[in-house]
Amino acid sequence: MPPLRESTIPTVVVAISSQKAIALATEACRIPHLVLVGEPTAAKATLMTLAEADETIRTSGEQTSYPIPMNAKVWLALIDGQFQLIGGPPPAAGVQPTSPPPWVGVCQVIVDADTGAALVVRNRPAK
Repeated sequence: MPPLRESTIPTVVVAISSQKAIALATEACRIPHLVLVGEPTAAKATLMTLAEADETIRTSGEQTSYPIPMNAKVWLALIDGQFQLIGGPPPAAGVQPTSPPPWVGVCQVIVDADTGAALVVRNRPAK
């Protein structure tokens, strides 16, 4: 799991705890098409501003938009585990469908610290 830089948020009280943010993020990682298989191998949530979380996971040149202010408090949760690709185009007639083997990666989830809503869910290969 890559290290997260320390947040600039001073100690504050938020409605959603770190443990709850991890639980919500783990469920958010169980999405259609690329599904978390079993339980995470590691999980971490760091409290920061939405701007800090966005900067941490956004890829170069990517445009982002959120339904809450950039200074809002969020948890950036990193969920490591095995992921399985589900679905895809239908196989050609007479071809037996197969699934690719699971791959190891990290699911990155930005969780609103006040509501628990998952604002972003991304899967990245493990480094």
